[in-house]
Amino acid sequence: MKTIYIGDKPIGKGHPTYVVAEIGINHNGDMKLAKDTIDAAVESGADAVKLQTYTTEGFIHPENPIFGMVKACEFKKDEYVELFSYAKSKGAVTFSTPECHGDIEFLSKLDMPAIKIASMDMNYRDFLTAVSKLGKPVILSTGMSYLHEVARSVRWIEETGNTDIVLLHCVSCYPTLPGECNLSVIPKLAKIFGYPVGFSDHTVTLDVPFAAACLGANIIEKHFTLDKSLEGPDHAGSCDSAG
Repeated sequence: MKTIYIGDKPIGKGHPTYVVAEIGINHNGDMKLAKDTIDAAVESGADAVKLQTYTTEGFIHPENPIFGMVKACEFKKDEYVELFSYAKSKGAVTFSTPECHGDIEFLSKLDMPAIKIASMDMNYRDFLTAVSKLGKPVILSTGMSYLHEVARSVRWIEETGNTDIVLLHCVSCYPTLPGECNLSVIPKLAKIFGYPVGFSDHTVTLDVPFAAACLGANIIEKHFTLDKSLEGPDHAGSCDSAG
């Protein structure tokens, strides 16, 4: 298995499981809440924090029922810059998920140590190519995919000359029931592709990501919140500093 580095930490066989606190939109568009959540993730010992950097109009139609909710959690570009700068000042390794080509261009200027591709974009060749050409490690979620689609996406990334790839087994249900997680996919992906493999967890407990690590997951991405009772689509199913 190839070892991939995010910053100065190795990810792969024989190395500690790398833990990513997925803040996503759990800041609810509130800068103070975002900074406080980063602080809590760092204090909890996460290896990295991940955000979602997007322009809502770039990936959701205005008539979509979720448009207003997602738009309310959108930061302006200068606010994203402020947030990344804040995270860096706290010693947090920080990277993000773009949602459209404009977001990729913006993130390319922030000198992130890696970049994440959401499951919904893994079949979007032009998008994967643009991300891969940044020369950063690519963390690819594989929710809703068939094995041949994963193979095709990996090939598209490799064709750009980028072979720093991490695959994340993912079940795109929110929340995911433990019995639906199919964790046996993790060692299978590792054997087939030879890249580090992890688990993007959408369950409401810590039992499943622990089990994923026991099955060889090299990286765990877990939604993280300051308060599970806050309003928003992901808070209730997220982990907080208490577990």
